[in-house]
Amino acid sequence: MAKNKQEIKVDKIGLRENGEKNKRYVTTGKAGCFGTKKVEASIDRIVEEERATFEDAISKWGVDKAQVKLIEPVVIQYYIMPSHTGKDGVKRAYGYGTYVLGFSEKQILLFMNELNVYDKNVKTQTDEFFYKDVTSITVIEDNFGSRILLRAGGAAFESGYIPKGDMNEGQIQGVKNLIREKKE
Repeated sequence: MAKNKQEIKVDKIGLRENGEKNKRYVTTGKAGCFGTKKVEASIDRIVEEERATFEDAISKWGVDKAQVKLIEPVVIQYYIMPSHTGKDGVKRAYGYGTYVLGFSEKQILLFMNELNVYDKNVKTQTDEFFYKDVTSITVIEDNFGSRILLRAGGAAFESGYIPKGDMNEGQIQGVKNLIREKKE
């Protein structure tokens, strides 16, 4: 006997067990974020396998790790809004980002990467700024969390949301101090 239409929900993400798209999971909606534990597990696996790291930034910059260790690099991994909290308490989203700042003797290197878990589409951007061109680095806080905004050479680059309590304020203060020191 078919279930009542009101009891059946179709998950919109459509991830297969192997991460391929277009399969639609059917659930009664009691499993959590995005519909089923199977979908949540697929999202978790894709993020684990595909999310960019500091090593990916080094590779894109084309530098040795030692060249960007003037101070500890800033590596922020975040989810792209909107996000949902699953029954297991874990926030998940359709998009995840990595924002990396590396610091050499003469410049700041920027790496931004966004992963769409639905189709595994990846968007990557790199840039570099001389310390003298940096006009500000700002921490923006609101109800969703914190973001870092770097302004340099007339452009602005913003990280995604860092969950409340995960921002390393000491590290950001170290970045601000380095920028001031290098501009003198």
